[in-house]
Amino acid sequence: MSWTTPRTWVATEVVTATLMNAHVRDNLAYLMTRPQAATALDIDSQFTTTASTFAAIHSSVMALSVTPAGTRVLLGFTCVARQIAAGDVTYFTIYQNGTALYPNAVDGFARTPGVAGYWPISFTIMATGLTSGTTYTYRVCWKTDNTGIIYAGTAGAGINLMPNFWALEVG
Repeated sequence: MSWTTPRTWVATEVVTATLMNAHVRDNLAYLMTRPQAATALDIDSQFTTTASTFAAIHSSVMALSVTPAGTRVLLGFTCVARQIAAGDVTYFTIYQNGTALYPNAVDGFARTPGVAGYWPISFTIMATGLTSGTTYTYRVCWKTDNTGIIYAGTAGAGINLMPNFWALEVG
C-alpha cells in the first residue's frame, strides 16, 4: 500500500465510499504500516575498534533493509561509547548500500568528545532521493583515532547497555 496525495474537496461535492476509502482509510492504513525496521545489539559483549576508516560495527545485526514506497527514510542510532584515554575520539556514521550516506561528512554524524569516560551517542539522519520500491540496506559504521568501545548488553559488572538502530519511511 502506498500514500495517496489527499484530495482537495470542493463545495457541494458528493463524498462517496470509494473517495473516502482512497483518501482517508487507505492513507491512515499506510501511516500505520509504512516500511520500517529496528534492531538492538544484545550479545552480552563489547565491541572494540582500532579502525582509522569507517567499518561496520556489526555487519549483520547493526544493518537494516527497507524498501520504501516513498523517497525518504529517517534513520536513528543510539549507543554508549567508551573512551579509555584522553584524546581518543570515535566517530559514527551510516552507510547506504555500501557507501557513506553523506560522503561529505568525512567524520560522520556523531563523535565522542576526546575525554576518557562513557559517552552517549545519538543521532538521526534523513536518507533522501530514494527510488520507490528499491531495497536499501543501511549499516552503522565507526572509526577511531586510537581505540573505540561500545557495549552490547551485559558487558561487565553493572553495565547492560544496548545500541539500537532504526529506520522509518517518512515520505
